[in-house]
Amino acid sequence: MNNSKVTQESQLRFESIFSTAARSDGMSLYFSHGPQLPDPKKLLRGSAKQVRFIKLEAATHLKHPDVEALIAAALEKAKVPYPSRGLGKLIIKTFGPKK
Repeated sequence: MNNSKVTQESQLRFESIFSTAARSDGMSLYFSHGPQLPDPKKLLRGSAKQVRFIKLEAATHLKHPDVEALIAAALEKAKVPYPSRGLGKLIIKTFGPKK
């Protein structure tokens, strides 16, 4: 497999762990394999086959123990391991109508 193919595949959603969305109705944190995550507090919203999300009222919401537990579970279940050292890879994509 050539490098361009590897780079392209590494940007596919099924390999992502988290994503965020900033919209006019607020900020959300998406969990790529949300339906498979333990969610005893029923924080995850949505009904898609692959993704669930939580609304973020403020950045401090990320430090809530229940949210931290979801993040830890998502990292454990990740198909592509999160790097133990370094910064990893950040991919930014925009979605919306083309102009």
